[in-house]
Parts: sequence; structure tokens; C-alpha cells
Amino acid sequence: PMRFYSILILAFILLTGCRSVVVGDSVGAMLPADANYAAPGAAISDVTRQLETDPTVRDAVPGSDLTISVGGNDVFWYGAAYLFSGHWANHVWIAAPDERALQTGLTQFRADWQRMADAADTLAPRHVVALTIYNPYVSVTDATARRYLRDLNDWIAADACARGWVPARVDLAFNGDGNSEPGALLGTDGLHPSDMGMAVIEREIQSAHC
Repeated sequence: PMRFYSILILAFILLTGCRSVVVGDSVGAMLPADANYAAPGAAISDVTRQLETDPTVRDAVPGSDLTISVGGNDVFWYGAAYLFSGHWANHVWIAAPDERALQTGLTQFRADWQRMADAADTLAPRHVVALTIYNPYVSVTDATARRYLRDLNDWIAADACARGWVPARVDLAFNGDGNSEPGALLGTDGLHPSDMGMAVIEREIQSAHC
């Protein structure tokens, strides 16, 4: 039944010219698309699994305009590992952010991202936009963490361009050089984009370029 459903979706796309597909996390789930497979909480590994094994997604992506919004949930955990690293001394926890946590996490991020991107390329989408990652926690992340995220976003953009994709620099729109608060671009939860923020993201997607 699932395979039959996938075939129906593919036939509909081919017959109607509907070609916009989204995969990724909660930000991606808020984007308009003919077929949106993004889900809140999704990490890179979840999107890779979709692209490699989900027949519905695998049937929809070929020839599509694919938008990928993923990585924020992965980065959150690497950042948390960094900010809350430390050691016990006399039964007291001494916070001491350890840069090695960021180095290890981002090395893993790059490997996971490349596997995900390779899986997307294998499906031969017509056009791919990759969103970079904004920081909703500028006020509670130190200069080292902000620098790592800025460098990671530059790496995502470079990898996207090397693949023939285009990066939507959401990070620059929300955080400037990495040190600016998103302000009204975030909703009341202080994490996800507001309506204004989503409008900005959609503009970044439309104007994405290398």
C-alpha cells in the first residue's frame, strides 16, 4: 500500500508539474511545498534515512526543486555538550566549556552532512537549496561557540556550492556576523521563526546563490 501511495504521488507530480519538495526539521516543516516531508526534531540522520530508504521521499525527489533545512537539532546537542562540560571538585560541579566537544561534534556533523547530501544527489533533484543554521541563543553562547557555528555555516555554504546546490544564508539574515540576536524573527517560544522570520527565510531561499 505504501509503495502504491508513493507511485500515486509521483504520478501526480509528473502530471501537474508540482516539483517543490522539502526535507528536514521544524523550520523546513513550516515551508510551503508541494510535498513536505520535514518533521520537528529531525536530525541529519533522520533526513538521511528518508533519502536512503523511504519510498515516498525517494519517488518525490528526482527532478524536484528540493529544499533541505536540517542541522539545527544536531548543533544544539554539540553546543550543549560544550557549554555544560566541566568537572567535579570537592563534590561541586565546576563548569569549564571544553572546545574539544565542539571539535568532535562538528567533525561528526560534517561526516553526517556529507552522507545526507550524497544521498540527495543520488536521487538527482533538479535544483537544491540548503538552509544554513541560525542561532536563537546568541545571548547564552560564548564567542567560541558562535565562531564555530559561523565557520560551520560557511562550510555548509561551500559544500552546497561545490555540489551545484545553492545555500540560503539564513544565519546571516538572523544573526549577521554571528553575534546579533534574531529579535522579532523568532516567535514567542524564542526558538522557532515568527511569521516575520519565516518570510525572511523564504526570501533567502528565493534569492539563494553561490
